[in-house]
Amino acid sequence: MSAGESNTCRCWPLVLGTLMITFGVTNLLLGIASTAASIELADIAGQVDGSREAIRIGETVRSISGGLFSIGDSGTGAVAKEVLRSLPSPWLAGVLGVLRMLIAVGAIVLGSRLISRQRRALKPIVQWSVACFFLGLMGIWFVGLPAANLIGGIFGWAFIGIDASLHLVWPAIVFVRIRDIIATGEELEC
Repeated sequence: MSAGESNTCRCWPLVLGTLMITFGVTNLLLGIASTAASIELADIAGQVDGSREAIRIGETVRSISGGLFSIGDSGTGAVAKEVLRSLPSPWLAGVLGVLRMLIAVGAIVLGSRLISRQRRALKPIVQWSVACFFLGLMGIWFVGLPAANLIGGIFGWAFIGIDASLHLVWPAIVFVRIRDIIATGEELEC
């Protein structure tokens, strides 16, 4: 080793790649859960829509009788309609869930390529981080905020914090680090 060479190992590709895989697996699980929830939400919305006439008749009878008489589960149906209005669109939540899963698989693949120190993975990682950031903005605005509002309290804030960390903060950190690597031409090998 010459006097100008450093004895330190460049372990950042291993660390960053492992973090990408870890967050990718976490995000994949969240994407599966949110897609499954949107499918269930669409099913409930379909059932409520199919009972629209019965709910309307029940609400009319209840309002005429001053709440004294109730036909069937019209009160439950009315509450279900209100809850569904406060939730994000099942279709949009499903699409964002599938996109979340695709972004997560991309993180796992690109993290693996980074661990194996493939320099040609750097530009796709930059593109991944930009796509993840903008998908995160859309997801937080259209799904995260309504869901956090429904959850309420500290758990709603925790939900938004986790979502923002996975989809805004983490991709921004990856983008800055990889952009600097590309700009300086830093080697990936030890």
